[in-house]
Amino acid sequence: MDLLQLFPKLKEKSVTLSSLDISHRVFLNWKDKGIIDYTPEYTDDDIANEVSRKRIELNFFDALYLLIVKELRSLNIDLNSIKNIGEYLYSNPANEMFKGVSEEELKSVMNDFLKGSIENTVKPSEIPNKETILNHLENISDEYKIYFSEIGKLVNSVMLFGLTPSLIVYKIPCEEGLTPYIFDPISENVYFSKSGKDYRDETIDKLVNYTILNIPIRPLIEHFFESDKLYRHAAAFALLTPSELELINILRKKNFEKIIIYSTNTDNLIIEKTNAIDLKGEQARNLRKILGLKQYEKAEVIFRNDKHLVIKNTIKQNIQS
Repeated sequence: MDLLQLFPKLKEKSVTLSSLDISHRVFLNWKDKGIIDYTPEYTDDDIANEVSRKRIELNFFDALYLLIVKELRSLNIDLNSIKNIGEYLYSNPANEMFKGVSEEELKSVMNDFLKGSIENTVKPSEIPNKETILNHLENISDEYKIYFSEIGKLVNSVMLFGLTPSLIVYKIPCEEGLTPYIFDPISENVYFSKSGKDYRDETIDKLVNYTILNIPIRPLIEHFFESDKLYRHAAAFALLTPSELELINILRKKNFEKIIIYSTNTDNLIIEKTNAIDLKGEQARNLRKILGLKQYEKAEVIFRNDKHLVIKNTIKQNIQS
């Protein structure tokens, strides 16, 4: 099971510029400079009514990309360099990558990824062979290719496997030009182990010999759950299951005595009812993040009448026909 099967709605457009704290003027400037490729979609009713301007709405991948752009601009990276970085993030090298991997190497890397995957997401017996993967990639429709791009790979690493990937941008000192690449320990380990090298030595070598900029991706994805502006799009993207949404609703209504989130690590989250609890509180933001990124084993709600509600970490299924 892959990112497309679990989160098929990520490609749908719903995120507004105001949710990202980006002005309309800045977005249009970025669009004109080729930072982002965006074309408004007009319905038949829009055309019939001669609508000439629509509100800008972005899918999950484009919204994440603009958060990356904001980080780069905050560090004064020029627009031309960001354009090149964007072209890299939206490129789709999956076919060539899998063609160069043997069947044994594919099984090895998939088994490594499975160790950190969401509970019950993929079983070893469900790992497809190389031919099946290549056929799938070659026949995927254009609207879904974003799932298999470099930025799709970043989302997949965080949402599906709980990894902490980064967009690394490096340059040779005293020379022009920035080179982007995606870093995550599992992929790096597999790549360099083929040549008998240790990825940690290679990483240190880059730190010593290049000027490096690191953009961690996990905090940006966590922002979709921590930000009140962005969180309202969670339902549109189906980032939370109905049970998880009900848990958030219980928190909003305050009709509980205690909520315990049994985390996948040792730091369980315990929320006890107080008059100060609301959806803007730190505990509420942590709850949304833990639920959204599936960082829990189960959740238990204890009500005033001593009734209990237990929500287990369940995985979404493909909702498309």
